Amino acid sequence: MAVLSIQSQVVRGYVGNSAAVFVLQRLGHEVWPLNTLIYSNHPGHGHFTGAKLEPELVASLLEGLSPDLAHCEAVLSGYLGQAAMAAVVEESVERVRVANGNAVYVLDPVMGDSETGLFVAQEVADVICDRLLPLADIVTPNVFELELLTRHANPPDISLVDRARLLLERGVKMVVVTGAPTSQNSMATWAVTPESAWQVETDELEFPGRPNGAGDFFAACLTAHLLTLGCQKLALEYAVANVSRALEYVVKHELDDIDPVRSQQVWSDTSRRNRATEL
Repeated sequence: MAVLSIQSQVVRGYVGNSAAVFVLQRLGHEVWPLNTLIYSNHPGHGHFTGAKLEPELVASLLEGLSPDLAHCEAVLSGYLGQAAMAAVVEESVERVRVANGNAVYVLDPVMGDSETGLFVAQEVADVICDRLLPLADIVTPNVFELELLTRHANPPDISLVDRARLLLERGVKMVVVTGAPTSQNSMATWAVTPESAWQVETDELEFPGRPNGAGDFFAACLTAHLLTLGCQKLALEYAVANVSRALEYVVKHELDDIDPVRSQQVWSDTSRRNRATEL
């Protein structure tokens, strides 16, 4: 069985599919990458080259996969690059679900963060909120993205957990919120399902720069563990442990970005997990 991963790709670095493909493979899953764009490196580093791929091209690649879609057990989508790519993601999810009724759709709603704000075009954020969210089984926003996904919430100052529950009302089965603030020296990842809510705390790290790729890395780890273990709580605990150790490696070696290849012996140790507590 395979994961269809629809994300960006870079020649150098580990964001989008350049992170997710290796992570999913390292955790034991076949991956079919559909790239939404290809850049030389992450734009956050300043100079970069490359191009967004035409949605028609990506759709034609999906068409070529049609005979094999029954062997796909999950669709994972990340950075779209342009609003028109949402139609390709929609078609992918619909086709995979027809071919395999047990397949799940994991939406990583890459739109922005609290430090930089919105870093995609507004029309991209709109299609994620209005067209992709209603299709998703699992959503993995950071705090900023959760607020965008619940932008029509009333009252606007509700808690993060209650915001996550608003997404459950739209049909999502699991909402995982990363980067949630807790105490002064720690951060938390929260997971909310119709039955439960959990929190996993990790120490807040001081990075030499602003590493890219952690969100893509986390979404891939969570997807892999959900498919392997079939347990939401365990998948959360293992995924948080994976990304926490990968980020500790970034700090220790003073890297610019997360590096799942060089740090693989550290983060892929599945004998350890970060324990979740019930909220």
